[in-house]
Amino acid sequence: MSLVLLCCVFLISSCSSNNQDIQTYTEPYIPQEKIAIKALIDSIDMLNEKYPSVQTRGAFFTGGVVGLADAAGWAAGAGIGRWVGGAAGSLGGPATAVLGTFIGGRVGPYVCTFLASGAANALCSKACTRVVSSDNFEPQLVYVVSNEDSIGYYHNRMMTELCKNKDKYYISNGSVDYDLMYQDIVEYLHSIGKYDEALDNAVIKSAIINQIKSICSISKKYQLNPVNDDFINEQCNYLKTNCYLQDAEVNLYRDYSVKLYKKCSTLSDSQIENYSKDLSILIDNSNVSKNQKEELLLTADLTINSALYWNSNY
Repeated sequence: MSLVLLCCVFLISSCSSNNQDIQTYTEPYIPQEKIAIKALIDSIDMLNEKYPSVQTRGAFFTGGVVGLADAAGWAAGAGIGRWVGGAAGSLGGPATAVLGTFIGGRVGPYVCTFLASGAANALCSKACTRVVSSDNFEPQLVYVVSNEDSIGYYHNRMMTELCKNKDKYYISNGSVDYDLMYQDIVEYLHSIGKYDEALDNAVIKSAIINQIKSICSISKKYQLNPVNDDFINEQCNYLKTNCYLQDAEVNLYRDYSVKLYKKCSTLSDSQIENYSKDLSILIDNSNVSKNQKEELLLTADLTINSALYWNSNY
């Protein structure tokens, strides 16, 4: 799916001597950075034109609601301190100090995108023709990365495990056992060295699950019509209103993350591999800041691998 966030968030975190007021926020992009991002997006649009679609409807029609729940989870996770911080801040003491570490790393985006992707996949089974038509469906682990220590690879490994055991997360009323899925994800993050003790804090866990439930409910609403423009509009509105993303961040989600996912959902596996390399070159050669390049590359890694995974498994 951070691909959240996909949203390339700049967080300014600070802890006072009494561990209060963990973070403050500023407008994420200065004017020069906005110009550089706009130029990069234009270059990506031109790159997209060089890659003809080989699937007319693409996996986006069936897997899009899952892949974009993934992307929105990454985006929400990138700004996790803005919406989890309020709940944990009321605890004071060690809990807020722990959250400061939690926000400062990449744990938030990881847990949010994994939970959003896994839960949306379980909720939106009506859109998955392969799973519906076969009781013996086995998910394939596919990925495009330069090494296996990457968000894209970890995402696809986690989704393979969740898909293999999808039945254990179903509840009789048609919903998903988010608590159980969350715990399994935390165990996985521990095994790959992405764990943080904040993940076991009950208040933080509850805030994350509630946020991801809402993101997944949007995907479920549009599972049979993900090409509806209202789907992305509703996602963007939610990220701004409930996850407190700035306008520039929401625009980047729409113009970068969503476009990447939609494009890759129409490409063959070999095209996706070449597209990934060309995109990395564009980002490296752009005039955006070093930190922004790192965020964009992380987002691309998640988004492209997510699209590849759901192309193969939906």
